[in-house]
Amino acid sequence: MILTKKYIMEHRTSKGSWTRDQIVSLGVEWPPKTGWLDTIIGNEISESAANRFESAVFAKGNKTIRLSPEALKKADSDVLHNLISRISAELMRRRSS
Repeated sequence: MILTKKYIMEHRTSKGSWTRDQIVSLGVEWPPKTGWLDTIIGNEISESAANRFESAVFAKGNKTIRLSPEALKKADSDVLHNLISRISAELMRRRSS
């Protein structure tokens, strides 16, 4: 997939920015330097990286997770494993509180 400014802007979090995971999935080092967005326009990323970038629903602090069956079917397995781990850790934290 070729990165466009429109694509990147459409996948911001509910707070209007991007998560660390999203930035890194685009091939940008964390923390991003000023002007990072302009430097990656036109670059190509893999389907797996695009899926990770689009998965802002799993971002820290996002209280609502909306995931359609279609999105779940095409989600990268690493993203799903990450979600399982994060949910399990959160459930354990809540049980011990």
